[in-house]
Amino acid sequence: QAFLKRSRNLQDRKEIRTRLEQLKEPMVIEEGCDLVMAGKWKEGLALLEPYKTSSFEKWWPLSYYLGVAYSRLGNKQEAIVMLKRVLSLTASHVESMQELAALYQSLGDKENEEKYANKAKLILDQRREEAMESPQAKGSQKKKKIRLVK
Repeated sequence: QAFLKRSRNLQDRKEIRTRLEQLKEPMVIEEGCDLVMAGKWKEGLALLEPYKTSSFEKWWPLSYYLGVAYSRLGNKQEAIVMLKRVLSLTASHVESMQELAALYQSLGDKENEEKYANKAKLILDQRREEAMESPQAKGSQKKKKIRLVK
């Protein structure tokens, strides 16, 4: 904003105004996500809900934090809808699977609880295996072996 007051270049001022306008909504969404992370479910939901059916609806963090807020406020069905949307956008989002498993557990839906808990476990196990097979992990394993030999 200070730049806009000082700049005499009209083209730069116009571009900065355009960029600032483009950032308004993402900044509100980020504030809403921060509120949800801080446990301020209602406040976060109030900021995030207007974007549920906006151009940001395909941004998975929006759906995730909406789902978490709905869940914590007891709106389990809406939470499930939002968390499933996350998985439709990013199929391996473990936190959403864990949230879904907990929601289904609270609803007494053992089949879906196990489904999402097992998917989350499978992905986490796969990530651990990949981490162990990575060149960095192998390099650190070699260093450990060398140290043991000394």
